[in-house]
Amino acid sequence: MGEVYRARDLRLKRDVAIKVSAAQFTERFDREAQAIAALNHPNICTLHDIGPNYLVMEFIEGTPLAGPLPLDVALRHAVQIADALSAAHSKGITHRDLKPANILVTACGVKLLDFGLASLSGRSAADETAVMGLTNAGAVLGPPAYMSPEQAEGKPVDARSDIFSFGLVLYEMLTGRHAFKGDSAIAIMAAIVRDQPGPMDVPPAVEAIVTRCLSKSPVDRFSTMAQVKDALLASNSGVSTAVSRTLPAQTRPSIAVLPFANMGGDKENEYFSDGLAEEIINFLAQIPALKVTARTSAFAFKGKTEDIRKIADALGCHNRSRRQHAAIRVAHPRDGAAHQRPRRLSSLVAAL
Repeated sequence: MGEVYRARDLRLKRDVAIKVSAAQFTERFDREAQAIAALNHPNICTLHDIGPNYLVMEFIEGTPLAGPLPLDVALRHAVQIADALSAAHSKGITHRDLKPANILVTACGVKLLDFGLASLSGRSAADETAVMGLTNAGAVLGPPAYMSPEQAEGKPVDARSDIFSFGLVLYEMLTGRHAFKGDSAIAIMAAIVRDQPGPMDVPPAVEAIVTRCLSKSPVDRFSTMAQVKDALLASNSGVSTAVSRTLPAQTRPSIAVLPFANMGGDKENEYFSDGLAEEIINFLAQIPALKVTARTSAFAFKGKTEDIRKIADALGCHNRSRRQHAAIRVAHPRDGAAHQRPRRLSSLVAAL
């Protein structure tokens, strides 16, 4: 909130950015000043001075983050953003307003801005509740398209909320579109709480990172941004990545593992059938010369009865003449009863 002006520091002969606050947002500016002052990181804007209703910060030559971006560029930006958030979290600061508009891309990398909605450790519950008055009365905090489910539901948040928002930003960097859409702020927040994001055309290792960041429950996400950063670095340094850069995608054999149907109809077994498909995808992704369709893309066809040829075309899979069928024998842990599914399974190795 407020207006930002470019100005000249006559003493130090440098350009600066002056952010001027309206009177009703003074508390928010105090919060932003405290957050930025506690941080010293190359990917976080620097605070030079503070006045009664203004902040003097470094002037940054850059443009707001936007997608879609080439994979290597998106991952490079993502690592820097993750590192900046990790530094903030280590100081007990949760950003709570992470979005592309608050990330500037410069010639030297990205810069994270606007800590006006940041949650600072050590503040009382009354202080945090008072922040609600900085926006519309009774409103939830943050931009609707980049909220975590707990933000959308008005629940308490911690650093893992930033991890979800980071996943939304990374999704947009890779695809050029929002992960969740709606005709109104309420519709978008409902989609964030309820729906799964659309398919992505990225390596499985990268999609796995996005998927985990976008888990609805905080306990299912990465525990820290440091873990996210490590996963991003690992995803861009493996053998499969090197092969992908040297071998055109259209010349590599491709495969898609579609979600297994829960033939028993017991909803409690749904996680098992989904997990089985995920395990197969992760296993096949270790084969450098094989192009494996990402989980999000394959699972977009869950529960649908479209022609397999149309699905293959939509997912970019080639050599679709053979269909592999597997039988799953499941024993119930309580009674030991086993259930056998029909099978028609050729050698998977031979098929590849």
